[in-house]
Amino acid sequence: MTPSQLGSNDSEQLKSHAVVFNFQPFLQNWSLVAWVTAALLLSSLFTPTLMAAEANQQGFRGYTAPFVYTKPSTPATDVGFIDIEGNRQTLADYKGQVVLVNLWASWCGTCILEMPELEALQKKLGGKNFKVLTLNQDLKSGQQALAFLHQRGFQNLTGHIDPNYQFGQAFNQTLLPMTLLFDSQGRQIGHLIGAADWNSKQAQSLIKQFLPKLKPEPAAIKQPENDSYVLAPYHTNHGAKYFFNKYL
Repeated sequence: MTPSQLGSNDSEQLKSHAVVFNFQPFLQNWSLVAWVTAALLLSSLFTPTLMAAEANQQGFRGYTAPFVYTKPSTPATDVGFIDIEGNRQTLADYKGQVVLVNLWASWCGTCILEMPELEALQKKLGGKNFKVLTLNQDLKSGQQALAFLHQRGFQNLTGHIDPNYQFGQAFNQTLLPMTLLFDSQGRQIGHLIGAADWNSKQAQSLIKQFLPKLKPEPAAIKQPENDSYVLAPYHTNHGAKYFFNKYL
């Protein structure tokens, strides 16, 4: 039977039992789902970039880990290390200098990877206020450590050694390389585990904020010509008076 063959009463009965399917609410819901999905996709795309930017704003970062500040600064330690002459030294021997101590080993490829940056940093900032101190943990002497560095073209790094890992253990070392920054009083500022670009602007900015400020040299006094006069104070019981005094 076709709809045209139905009577008016039959048609009304069919309408009363019919289910009307309204797509509008579903379309609205699917629109909401689409917006949420798009927002999640955009978030997943930009979150790593935002996290990296945030990490960069927070401070210096290595290739795999950030520089971690020590709060409060750890007082100077008397744990020693050995220089190239076989003498025992401590951080107290470098008082007045900011010191970047790099713990490394000859078998550690990651350690060697960051050596050129440490070399460049020492060449750029090294001096009365700052020193990169490379502390080897597997060679028998400072002379061997220095020879290893020189053979690879690192002429500005030191041949210090850390026998029995005593210095590293004093600062809870677990991995190589590990680099520690100390202020001019020997207090630990912080540390970084893993390799890093120590010659980058961010690393230099980190270090420079702790460098002691040099006292400016006194300006040279310019002497007047023979026939000139200078204004000088003259003290009497009545107070300071000024007069023109012939320069002798």
